[in-house]
Amino acid sequence: MASDWQKFKEDTLVVLAAMAGDLEAFDELIRRYRPAVLAVAYQVSGSWEDAEDATQETFLIALKALPTLRDPQKFGAWLHAIARHQAMRHLNHRQRWDFDEFLLERWESQVEEDAFERMERRERYKQLHRALQDLPEMYRLVIWLHYFEDMPLKRIAAFLGVPITTVKWRMHEAKRMLKERMSKA
Repeated sequence: MASDWQKFKEDTLVVLAAMAGDLEAFDELIRRYRPAVLAVAYQVSGSWEDAEDATQETFLIALKALPTLRDPQKFGAWLHAIARHQAMRHLNHRQRWDFDEFLLERWESQVEEDAFERMERRERYKQLHRALQDLPEMYRLVIWLHYFEDMPLKRIAAFLGVPITTVKWRMHEAKRMLKERMSKA
């Protein structure tokens, strides 16, 4: 059953409704922001299990604290701060998850190739992973949210609490740095 709140593109109305106690509106905010919260939690903790736990805790805290939010237009940035804090709590609980294997499994499940082509592709993805890991977090995060989580730039800007022009600039710089790193590999 689709929520009535899905028709609203702007988050502010949905946030206001959630602040007024509308649980369907809060569910819509979870749907919209969960990928971003999960990505931030993973980048901080390095563990999908810890990131999932931190994500759940983030939304529980947000639900309880929502009435204290002073500016509904800054919901994304407020949620980002909660997510980072919760992920920091989980930082030392698990060993780092092997991102290379995730990328390879994801790609191999989508494409049928012979063994040689898979080996070449695996090496390119290892290079890409190393290049991504070398990027400063602010660049790596916008790449992750946009390309892996299909998050629109406007929502990334709201989540990070920065202007959309900053997100676009970070995206441009991240692509430039990735291209530079990949050409050296």
